[in-house]
Amino acid sequence: MQAIKQWIICIMISSIIAAVVNIFTPDSSVQRTMKIVVASFLMCAFLSPFIDGKKIDFSEDFPGFSIYYSSLSEEISSAISNETEKAVENKVALLLKEGGIEYDSIEVSFKTNEEGLLYIDKIKITADEKYSEHENEIKKEIKTVLSAEIDCEWVKK
Repeated sequence: MQAIKQWIICIMISSIIAAVVNIFTPDSSVQRTMKIVVASFLMCAFLSPFIDGKKIDFSEDFPGFSIYYSSLSEEISSAISNETEKAVENKVALLLKEGGIEYDSIEVSFKTNEEGLLYIDKIKITADEKYSEHENEIKKEIKTVLSAEIDCEWVKK
């Protein structure tokens, strides 16, 4: 029962903070952005027991919850992985387009470290041989934009 009380307190405090931020946000283009940020903040507060990694044990309060919890946790992890993959692919596609490079496909693979955190393992770009002269500069740009050391594999078709 203690875990549920802590979760509810977290949601209440997050709601109060969100309300204060909404009140003090000026009416302008910033307001729309702030609403998205606040909504994301509240969603994280609601989902915190499931994405926290601390594995809050509701089983003593709700028998049978552990099966539902593990299933929900896997679904959330899968959704986060898919959305992250799409975001990285879109960012790389934008960089290639800005560089004037036509590509056939972009594949992003992820790995999970010891702490259970997701990180980009490899980016595989399939493009025509004529763009091979831009390969190194595109790899540098991808590493700079994504702020990580990434193994980029450039596959010529």
